[in-house]
Amino acid sequence: MSLLSKLLGRRSWSVHTTLDRPLEIHGPTIGFLNLSGAAGARLLEADKCALGPLFSETRVSNGLPPPHCDVLFIYWKLNPEADAPGLAVFPRDVIRAAHAYIAVFALENDSKVYIEHIGKRSDWGANIVMVLDRNGDKFAGFFARLFAAMFENQSMLMAWIQLAPQGPSPKHAEMPSSILTAEAGHITFNRRTR
Repeated sequence: MSLLSKLLGRRSWSVHTTLDRPLEIHGPTIGFLNLSGAAGARLLEADKCALGPLFSETRVSNGLPPPHCDVLFIYWKLNPEADAPGLAVFPRDVIRAAHAYIAVFALENDSKVYIEHIGKRSDWGANIVMVLDRNGDKFAGFFARLFAAMFENQSMLMAWIQLAPQGPSPKHAEMPSSILTAEAGHITFNRRTR
C-alpha cells in the first residue's frame, strides 16, 4: 500500500455505466494538481482560466494531497526511471485520493512512460486521459468543448468520439494528441447540485 493510500485510507468505486445509464455528476468540481514546479504552474494557470468557469467550484493544490474533485488535471512529468522526485506515490493513488471520476495528465509524457506508471486498473475506476502532445492552445479548447457537451447531457465517451474521431481526420489538427482509458465509462454533468 502506498504512502498516500495509508494516509487517506482505501476507498473503492466501481459502477457499470451504459449510454442509457451514465454516471451523472451533479455540480461537478474541477481540480488542478501541480507536481512539476514552475513549468506545471504556468500551464495550470492557463488551463484553470479556460476551464474553471465551466464548473461549480475550482480547487488547486501545488503538492500532495490532491484536491478532492470530480475532474482532476494533473501536471506531472512522469520520470521514466522513477516516480516524481521525493514522492512515494503512484498516479492511480493520486486519482483515488482525489475521488476523481475523470483524470487528465496535462503535461506531455511518452506513451511508454504512461504504460509503465499508470499500470493496470485498480479498485478506483476513472476515465484517464494521457496527453502525448498538448498542441498548444488547442488543449484547453478541446476540453472546454468536451465538458460543454457533457453539461448538455452527452456522455463523455460519445462526446469524445464526436470531437476526436478515430482514424485519419482533419479534426485531429484541432486537438491534443492523447490516449483515453475509459474505466468509468459514460459520464455526464448536471449543473444542479444534489
